[in-house]
Amino acid sequence: MADSKLLLGKLLSEKVKQLPITSSINEAEFSVYSQFGEDGILQFIIHHLKDAIKNKIFIEIGVQDYNEANTRFLLENNDWQGVIIDSNENDINKIQKSEFYWRNNLLAKKAFVTKDNINDLLVDLKLPEEIGILSIDIDGNDFWILKNINALKPAIIIVEYNSFFGSEYPISISYEENFCWRQSHPPSYFGASLPAFCHLLANKEYDLVGSNNAGNNAFFVRKEINIGKLSTLSCEKAYKKALFSQVDCISTNKFDEQMKTLNLQKVVNVINDKIFLIKTTESSKISITDYEMELV
Repeated sequence: MADSKLLLGKLLSEKVKQLPITSSINEAEFSVYSQFGEDGILQFIIHHLKDAIKNKIFIEIGVQDYNEANTRFLLENNDWQGVIIDSNENDINKIQKSEFYWRNNLLAKKAFVTKDNINDLLVDLKLPEEIGILSIDIDGNDFWILKNINALKPAIIIVEYNSFFGSEYPISISYEENFCWRQSHPPSYFGASLPAFCHLLANKEYDLVGSNNAGNNAFFVRKEINIGKLSTLSCEKAYKKALFSQVDCISTNKFDEQMKTLNLQKVVNVINDKIFLIKTTESSKISITDYEMELV
């Protein structure tokens, strides 16, 4: 089964390479091991950036048991090497006992990542500064951890954004070191909006080249290696509503129903650090209101 999946992936990968560099990354989408179309998107990006990527090395943070991941197809199809990090000991043990683990140049590391330990964890890996890909998907403090990273200069950064936070506001959950998705908030409350990541990564000198059709992963490329290569998008044009469910929905309009669960949840504007309350509307949008004003 695994061999047939890889064979199909190889065929699709060759097809993706025929797409012109001006194509939308969404035209390249296919999935072998990725949750949605990320495998195809990465094949498209690395094909057109291949001369600019110095090291075929990835780091993926938040992988569970690695059966579904952004980087596994690169590992098995493109002979990349890398490090995967997750906080669940059972998942890490399962990965380390798997066949794909010993057959490939892969390190699985158990760690609960915080904004304060992330650089130490990365330095301890003793990898080149200019790795190929950094992927972060921990359903929580993603923005704050990425903001603090200064030990690496990845060619490509993949971030999971919270589509339910909308496309207008640069907002994130407030930093909580022990934040655990679903534990004390609605399932749709996690991470940061796409505008928040766009603001952060523009300051880190990255171009936004798009997001997947499912509306959860955005792809950024370092500006200095993307000159005259992949087309860039504004945050507004790249944003897509999530197609999937984080909650048990009872209506056909899953996105609206999930967004409503965010009503009166606290978020922080990542530009000015002000705290706001989310207020949901009837038009598939959110608004934010000053938290301190609401307390008066």
